[in-house]
Amino acid sequence: MTFPPGSYRRTKQPDGQIFPNIPRALQQHDRPLAWPSLVLEVARSDETMPKVFRLRNMYLGLGTEIIVWIGIKIFMNKVNDVMKMNRWWIGVYHRGGIVQNQPLPAVASPPVCIAELPRGQSHELIATPRNEIFQIPIWMLYHPGQEPNPPPNCNPLPAMFDLRLETYRQIIARFV
Repeated sequence: MTFPPGSYRRTKQPDGQIFPNIPRALQQHDRPLAWPSLVLEVARSDETMPKVFRLRNMYLGLGTEIIVWIGIKIFMNKVNDVMKMNRWWIGVYHRGGIVQNQPLPAVASPPVCIAELPRGQSHELIATPRNEIFQIPIWMLYHPGQEPNPPPNCNPLPAMFDLRLETYRQIIARFV
């Protein structure tokens, strides 16, 4: 990706990212390489929901190779400097216009929601256990390449990547 000098897009980095370590020998061949293409964005009280969605649009927009975006927004609620009633939101979106086993689209399409907690004035309490599982198709994580073949004697990749909300809620609860 290239962005104009000094632009926000040039300085902002996702909160969670994977930079694949591609061996030099493979870089010289014109063949698709498989690695996950996912961004995890975690926003606390300094980032508004509109800003979170602007970042989503940036990561899933043209000029990137990001396919899946997971956004988490934590709403801190202090009363007399004591944390009370903290809430959260999580959403999973993918780049619009993608088709399995096809190149990335050359025209921008709006991001598509895979799943999310409700938005609005009453975001979910962090203290409330969650049993939802958001599922991301594995092919999206490796698009536009192919999913890697497992080594001998290993199970194949599942068709879906399970995002268990309770796991994320527990991690967030430990830090707020």
